[in-house]
Amino acid sequence: MYVNLVGKKYHRLTVISHNEEMSYPRKPYWNCLCDCGNEKIVSGNNLKTGQVKSCGCLASEMLIKRNTTHGEADNSPFYALWKRIKGRCYNKNSSDYIYYGARGITLFSAWIDNYVAFKEYIEKLPKGENQNSLDRIENNGNYEPGNVRWATQTEQLRNYRRNRYVETLQGKMLMSDAAKIAGVSNSTMFQRLKSGWPMEKLLQRHWTD
Repeated sequence: MYVNLVGKKYHRLTVISHNEEMSYPRKPYWNCLCDCGNEKIVSGNNLKTGQVKSCGCLASEMLIKRNTTHGEADNSPFYALWKRIKGRCYNKNSSDYIYYGARGITLFSAWIDNYVAFKEYIEKLPKGENQNSLDRIENNGNYEPGNVRWATQTEQLRNYRRNRYVETLQGKMLMSDAAKIAGVSNSTMFQRLKSGWPMEKLLQRHWTD
């Protein structure tokens, strides 16, 4: 003998009738209507224990949720940025790892497994026109509060560790900027530095003794 479950609801399933064809002594089966409108046959035991909670729609929704982050697709700009930063800091197979993780650059601990916290912080950062790249203010510092900013591509390129700076009478500047002022190529400016040109001559277009 079994307890009649008709009319009772278990999670998303409402029992509508007893399924005599599939039932056998001590293991009744029930025809159920899911909240989504589909029907499913479920054993009474699976209903009571919560082993089955829907017609299958719940599992599908959970799969979609796993492939998104708080409603955002994995390829959304902020999410892609977060993943890219994590990769360059912690994935030794990343082509950028040598410039970040290998140098000890890390992501703020509270952001490593919390995309929402990361997004909420960077969304509040001041952002000017064409400032679409997240940059570290201190090149040797980490991706952390107080050391990240929105920058233009040009500003970010200027902050690359591989950039070379030179001291001139006009102050410290990128070698590429010095070459532009002097009207020469980067390679020519590099040769001037390598040859030990005096500071007062570096930015001249031509120089003869």
